[in-house]
Amino acid sequence: MTYTVKDLPSISLPENYSTAPGVALVGAYQQHGPIFRARPFGEDIIYMVGPEANRFVLSTNRQPFSHHLGWGRMMGVIELFGDGLLTMDGAQHDQQRRMMNPAFTISYMDSYLPIMRSAATIQPTMCWACWYAHAMIRDAH
Repeated sequence: MTYTVKDLPSISLPENYSTAPGVALVGAYQQHGPIFRARPFGEDIIYMVGPEANRFVLSTNRQPFSHHLGWGRMMGVIELFGDGLLTMDGAQHDQQRRMMNPAFTISYMDSYLPIMRSAATIQPTMCWACWYAHAMIRDAH
């Protein structure tokens, strides 16, 4: 059996969607299941919510999904941060990810914990760049 977009539950997003999208999407997931559609910007958007959907889109079946269109254009990531790994598709994404993989091994991740602890305890008024500069100077001595 073949399904189309029109076969998916069509929902109205709650008022809190713009201020608390996570809460709104969890409620929609609980009420309508992991796949539904809404029209927050006047055009159908398909939502795939929950751990299985995340795995499907980001890992096991990621090839049919364009991260460039989804994250880059719809979510504005390119304008905010530039075109990087999050917004790349296909072979370009695979190549960049392979280069970055060593930084995410357990041995490297263990070394990040003290830095993350330090970042979590900084004064809330200190900007991230200021903290980073302070940490680099501190660690150089």
